[in-house]
Amino acid sequence: LKIKKHFGTSEASKFFLFSGRGDPLFYVPCIEAYMKVYKELGYKGYAIIYTSASQLTPLILTKLVRYGIDELRFNLVATDFSQETLDKMEVVKHQMKVSVQIPLLSIYEKKLLNVLPYLNDLGITQLIICYAYIVSQTGAEKLQTVLPKTTVVTKLTEGKAVIYNQPMLDNIKEHFRKKKYKIPLVMERPGGSEIYERKHDL
Repeated sequence: LKIKKHFGTSEASKFFLFSGRGDPLFYVPCIEAYMKVYKELGYKGYAIIYTSASQLTPLILTKLVRYGIDELRFNLVATDFSQETLDKMEVVKHQMKVSVQIPLLSIYEKKLLNVLPYLNDLGITQLIICYAYIVSQTGAEKLQTVLPKTTVVTKLTEGKAVIYNQPMLDNIKEHFRKKKYKIPLVMERPGGSEIYERKHDL
């Protein structure tokens, strides 16, 4: 109702971002309701769902297509780059666009490089490399147990820090150049008005 009231008479471009706890596919009825509102308001846009795909089934995929979802953005880290998730990506690719988002954490670098040939052959829409933000003491403690001692953590505010990991980013870029992958490589832009900055060459 708030969306209808706020944007009902506006013709300006709009960007909606909804987040909550757990995978969005736990909340398929909510997705259906929001997409229904946008259609009623006459919006024509591009809808993306971020997912681990752990809850994704053929029935849910059919529903998402019917609701008008344009793209699923897979978090391969959430399922440890499992073959089951990769297989689901291939199924989804037949019905909508597929992209992948990976945090710049060295513990995932090797697995990402190993899976790149598959992602390239699959023809994903883009690979998004994002910075890892730490927003809680619990999160910081968990990362400390798995990250190399040399990891540089930059404090942004009293309750927020970031790991930029430039060496990993440079290695990924070099890997792309050597292998001549066709995947569009997108790097998150921190602190800017735009969330992502697309660059083929980075």
